Amino acid sequence: MSRISNWFDSWLSFLKWPVGIVFVLWLPNVALALVRVVTTIIFDMSPMLPFLGGAIFWGILWWAFLRRTRYTFFLTLEHELTHAIFAWLTFHKVTDLRVTLTRGGQISHQGVGNWLIALAPYFWPTLSLVLMLIVWLLPAPTHAVGEALIGMSFAWHVTSTIRETHPKQTDIAKAGKLFSLMFLPAANMLTIGSLLAFAHGGAERMSGFLLDALL
Repeated sequence: MSRISNWFDSWLSFLKWPVGIVFVLWLPNVALALVRVVTTIIFDMSPMLPFLGGAIFWGILWWAFLRRTRYTFFLTLEHELTHAIFAWLTFHKVTDLRVTLTRGGQISHQGVGNWLIALAPYFWPTLSLVLMLIVWLLPAPTHAVGEALIGMSFAWHVTSTIRETHPKQTDIAKAGKLFSLMFLPAANMLTIGSLLAFAHGGAERMSGFLLDALL
């Protein structure tokens, strides 16, 4: 396992700056694809009502009760789990995962690690994507409830990411501030566009957005 994780770390280190350059060059195309998705939604809002309702509900809840509190256990749990998922995906053994009520959390894993593990929570909305998969698998009559939950989880991810993204964040320092600035804008637009497209027209619409961003 350690040999495989070291191999992944070495290759991700080698590809780091080429990936950063590609994502900078890719950014205008991804942004245009996202604008087209948003424009389509504006002119056909009805399929988005459950998603928007869930997002607005979480936004009100956050603004009224949670934005000034230090008690962010579940936000921190998702953050640390996302680190852990990408550690597992790159074949690192997670040796410790801790989440506290008021003092944040951390994971530990074997091996050096890589920038993908460090930056994962800042572009990968784990809860939203899990819910999206569940909605895709469930029968159509349940989709409205599922899409409302995706909307809530999406707003959750946005508030969490805004709260966690700052110059002193150790994850961003570990990946490198310049590289993070090069990589994260396009990466976030891809995940945001995918979720919006799925909420508007399902997996087919999401595939269309990704193809539009690629071409």
